[in-house]
Amino acid sequence: MTGHPVFLEETGSAAGRRHRGQRRPGVPGPGVRRSGLLPAVAAALAFMLAACTPAGDGWTPPPADVAGIQVVAVFPLANDTAQAGLEDELAARLLAGLHAVGWYEVVPMEAVAEQLARRRPSSLWNIDDETLVELARDIALELGADGFIVGRITGYGESVRVGAPSRTPSGGGAPGEAPGETMEWFVVQTTEVSVELEARLVNAHTGDIVHQRRAVGVGRVDDGRLLNWSLAAEPPASLIPSPHRRDVARARELAVEDALAAFAEPILPRFHPEPDAGPAGSRPGEGATSGLTAPDNGGETDADP
Repeated sequence: MTGHPVFLEETGSAAGRRHRGQRRPGVPGPGVRRSGLLPAVAAALAFMLAACTPAGDGWTPPPADVAGIQVVAVFPLANDTAQAGLEDELAARLLAGLHAVGWYEVVPMEAVAEQLARRRPSSLWNIDDETLVELARDIALELGADGFIVGRITGYGESVRVGAPSRTPSGGGAPGEAPGETMEWFVVQTTEVSVELEARLVNAHTGDIVHQRRAVGVGRVDDGRLLNWSLAAEPPASLIPSPHRRDVARARELAVEDALAAFAEPILPRFHPEPDAGPAGSRPGEGATSGLTAPDNGGETDADP
């Protein structure tokens, strides 16, 4: 999804005006850009917006073989990064997304956490992935789940940068001032966060891996600022604002959403809307849409083996 910078303020002298969400002719307008490694936006929308359309008529089963899995337990992901709490955030959002779709019943996070606390001597106790799978399987069966999701956060990155000044023609508002006679300069700060994970859905009854994928999600927020400078010459470096971290939290949310959508797409049902009637005078089905199709796997995800 492509967006435009949000103009939070004008920087420069103390006499400079402050602009909040104000657009100038030729200057990118307000917005947030979300970019990720899933080229088809439909998968992310299906995951995060599925609550708007309950499962039922018009839905087809997930591409992955989830037969027999009606109740799912989600376990906190192991966290190889320095971002404390990211594992709980990912698990909670994944659980909420699966619940919103309505295809699965989900085990409450509190019940999973209680069983984990009872069986693990300490949350700092590191166990290998296969041991965790066996532990999670026992807990899932005890909680009445048919399947469970476990995984690991393998990477996290942040980038905050301010671009070079750009300008757009302005003017024409004052008597005798021609359009484009003055210049308005602005800079755009880009904040990007990436989250990388590896996760799997396991059939609790058979122990078989139903779905496994490595996914990378990227969230991006562009923040544009007008500069207190209207000359044709490029503004001095003293007017360029320093980078800020106000958008890191939002970019992180978008990255988490992107990574989870990339992982969960094969285990979610597909919604196929009713075909359009087509142009007047056409035969039934002629010119009708075929509904949503499976997203291309052109991003940086490792599909099921």
